[in-house]
Amino acid sequence: MFLLTFLFAISWQFAQFVLLLQSLALYGLAVLQLVDKDKVFATNFTYCKEIFFKKNMLFSFLLQTCKLLTSFLMAMVMVWHFQYYQPMVINSLVCSFIPVAIVLLQTQDTTMQGSPGGVRAIGVNLAKTALKSIGSLLAACSLNAIIKVCT
Repeated sequence: MFLLTFLFAISWQFAQFVLLLQSLALYGLAVLQLVDKDKVFATNFTYCKEIFFKKNMLFSFLLQTCKLLTSFLMAMVMVWHFQYYQPMVINSLVCSFIPVAIVLLQTQDTTMQGSPGGVRAIGVNLAKTALKSIGSLLAACSLNAIIKVCT
């Protein structure tokens, strides 16, 4: 995945926006816990084998999502290096969002939120998700501003 992302990002100057949308979609799926284990892990046999022996499948998905986001970030850093340290690459929002998303996903509670409670439980879960999303976007924008000042 790293090599394909690297080739994509180095060949097209606007690839950072596509990677940002893809990172936001992966982060949204991880936060909302809307994932089908067969769709996520069907491409790699070792992960499928791991799933059958693990009790907590959401943790496996979060780990896989963080690995994918890390490969996006490493590809962007390599593109930055190979394009002679062009500031547009390292100052992009995707390079600021991915570290924030990885930290928040690693600290996310991996227990399923399916407790009974009807409409009230749905409202609480939606409010938590909205707060996590707004907080992560604010943290990414703050990190982006710090990176722009430092470069």
